[in-house]
Parts: sequence; structure tokens; C-alpha cells
Amino acid sequence: MPIQQGDEFKMETTIDNDKQQDFQEEGDNSLWNKFFPAALLVLYVALFSLHAIFTKQASYGLGDASPAALVLASEFLKCVLASLMFAAEVRTKGEAITLGQFKASFVKTDWLLSIPALIYVVYNNLAYYNLQSTDVSVYQVLMNSRVVMTGLLSVVLLKRRLSKTKWLSLVAISIGCSIASWKPPSDPSQKLSMGQLEWSVFTVCLQAFMSSLATVYFEKVIKTKSGGIESVHWQNFILYGFSVLMNGIIATFSSKPLTLGHLTVPMIGAILLSSLGGLVTSAVIKYHTSLTKTVASGAELIIVAILSSALFGTHLTYQLVTGALIVTAGMVVYNATN
Repeated sequence: MPIQQGDEFKMETTIDNDKQQDFQEEGDNSLWNKFFPAALLVLYVALFSLHAIFTKQASYGLGDASPAALVLASEFLKCVLASLMFAAEVRTKGEAITLGQFKASFVKTDWLLSIPALIYVVYNNLAYYNLQSTDVSVYQVLMNSRVVMTGLLSVVLLKRRLSKTKWLSLVAISIGCSIASWKPPSDPSQKLSMGQLEWSVFTVCLQAFMSSLATVYFEKVIKTKSGGIESVHWQNFILYGFSVLMNGIIATFSSKPLTLGHLTVPMIGAILLSSLGGLVTSAVIKYHTSLTKTVASGAELIIVAILSSALFGTHLTYQLVTGALIVTAGMVVYNATN
């Protein structure tokens, strides 16, 4: 069922007459226009479900590779893909864009994308660090807090209104994910000390906050943008161009050499899926909302569990099934509430 925004928030937007006419000519009632937003959500969930599996496998065998190098490679690939897609879009429309238009667009609004780019840089580097140094159960449980964090930031930054039912559904999704993810270490020696646990809680919660903040702020930039180049591919190019620049600066001061080392299949898969997922994320936020994206990501739990069972023989426990049912119920209630 396509996820509808309902009355989540009211934001003033303007669409010029030419664009409105173009949409009418294409046919608003076509199957493509009806199902494209829903297809984007499905693709987003599928890509990031696979990315979660590949990233975890890659973190086990980084070897000489530095996390900064993996993040930089992923961001550079996103930038290249975005530029190619923007060039194809301009060529298809047959509209020439002058250098003056590029400059005017950048000076007016595009530079604002440097802020979510910086946040994403911190998030991506924290992800590799936390996956290597934090117990997987602690990591997954704490990362689920981003569902509620995204709701709070949406209210603060986007002035979005959420009903009590929606808040309860967000909490249910977060709790359901935590129930399904939690698994105490079987070996007591693997338990973190109090100091390590406190540090892990801080870094993972920071990563969750950065994820929510980057998503909500990116939505704020692209949906309140007035003037300049409106293409989502151009916005992706600017966003990831900033990200490449910032990651390059961080890598310069990193104590670990910037190298990919011996590339493994999980490492290559993580880079490719991160790149494709990043581009799809922008489209999801454009056609839906940052909060809808976060709610849909709850489906990753179910898909990752099924894929892990099929690929690695992981058993589907009652705890996992219970958590998945709570997540599903929360998603249904959230999407059904207008």
C-alpha cells in the first residue's frame, strides 16, 4: 500500500505553471505516477537491507583498509553517478544550463547542502567505527532510537504535527526493532566493561542522532528551496561533492593510511549499495518525507532477518518474530492514521 503523507505537516510550496502543465501532459492517473513513489520505498528498503548485511560482513575483514577510505570511495561514486544522471536529465529535456545559472543556484541555495553533507560524513565514519568496536546487539538496539529522534526533529525543524497515535506507532516501531535485535552475548568474556558500555552508548546514540538530523535537515533544504536548479540529481551532485571534499580533509588528518587494501566482495558490495542507496534516499525524501523514510526502514529488520537466515543459516527466533510483528503493527497504524 503506498504510504501517504496525510496531514503530517503543512509546508508552503510553489509549482510554476509550466511544471504543472508538464505533469498534466504526462498524465497524473498513469500507473507510473501512482506507483513510482511506492516503488521508491520498496527499492530503498531492499538496498539498505542488503547494505546492512554487506557492511557487517565487510567490518569483519577490513584488514589494512581504513573506514575513511571506504566512505570516501562510496561518496565519490555517488557524486559520479549523480553527475551522470543530471547530464542525462538535461540532455533528455533539451534545456541548456549556463555557467551563470550554476553559479546563481549555488550561491542562492545549493551551499546549504554542505550542512547535511558534513553530518553524513560524521554518520558514515561513526557507522564503521561502531560496527567494529560495539557489541552488535547494543548497536542495533540503540540505533533504533533514530525512529523517535526523527519524529522529534521533524517537529522542531519542519514544524510537523504528529498525532498521539503516530507517536505511539513510532515508539512501537522502535521497541519492536529493539526486541528483535537484542541478544545477550553467549560468552561472558565478550561483555563490555562499564566504561566501554558508556562510550558505546554515547557513540551509537550520536550516530543515530546524526542519521536523523541529516535526513530531516536535507528534507528542509530541498523542500523549502526557492529558485536555482531544482533537479534532485543536481542536488545529489552538490551534496556528495561536499561530502567527498570533507571526507578527503578527514582522511588527510587520519592516523591510519588512506587505503582500500585488499578489496573483498563484502567491501565492494557495501560501497556499491551505499552509493545506490544514497541516491534513492534523496528521491524518497523528495516524493515522501524524512519520517516516512525512517518508518519504512523498520521493514529492514524483517528483510535482513530473512536474508540472514537464507544466506548464513541464522535461526528465526520467537523473539525476532515478536519484534517483527510489533514493527509491522506500528507501521500499519502509522500509515493508516491521517
